Amino acid sequence: MDLLDAKPHPDHLAALLLLSKNGWSTQAAYYDEENLPIAQAAVKALGKLGALDAATADELYSLAIDTRDSDLRYAIFVLLVNQAEGSSQEGRIQPVDATHSLNISAGV
Repeated sequence: MDLLDAKPHPDHLAALLLLSKNGWSTQAAYYDEENLPIAQAAVKALGKLGALDAATADELYSLAIDTRDSDLRYAIFVLLVNQAEGSSQEGRIQPVDATHSLNISAGV
């Protein structure tokens, strides 16, 4: 992992995606929360590759939804917000319509 992280290259994408799904945990199986350090390191390294295409973003999104490691989930969501191409977000996150506003009156 250290070498893949130290020398980021687009050719490493497939390996990093595979490692992001690594299930080795530092926690015993009976804990509700997992700690997946290999997967976390892979996601961190993916962040150094630049923009993520839609297929990669969708794969990471699915991983984030399914993981029991809250740190991994958070890291993936941050990565997706910062580096996923816009098309992968269509249908998931609806943009707020700036012309639509809430009618809230103060003190009434």
